Amino acid sequence: MLWLAAILNQWLIPYLFGNAPLGRGISAEQHMQQYEHLFSRTYKFLPPIDNHPIPDAQHVTLATLSLITLIIVTVAFIKEGKAAVRAPRPRRRGMHLGYSRGVRNGRILRGVGT
Repeated sequence: MLWLAAILNQWLIPYLFGNAPLGRGISAEQHMQQYEHLFSRTYKFLPPIDNHPIPDAQHVTLATLSLITLIIVTVAFIKEGKAAVRAPRPRRRGMHLGYSRGVRNGRILRGVGT
């Protein structure tokens, strides 16, 4: 979840709104200069918005996969939580005497497991 938040802060916010990522302490112009220097030769498939930095394919893929993973884990967690609330605890029959075979409903069966 932190990874997804970092990707969104570094790429999606500057792409949509044109400002520098939060917490960097630099202006949008300085951010664009750094961006051009570091990512000028990477593959980009999103359309440009004014003079905003465009996320490259690697970061778009990472953000998409991270979001899909977060959704799957959240759905599984919710389903597991509901199943745990509904499911009764299994009863352990015949284990009070220490036998795993030859005991049914608390009675020892003759001729089994001897």
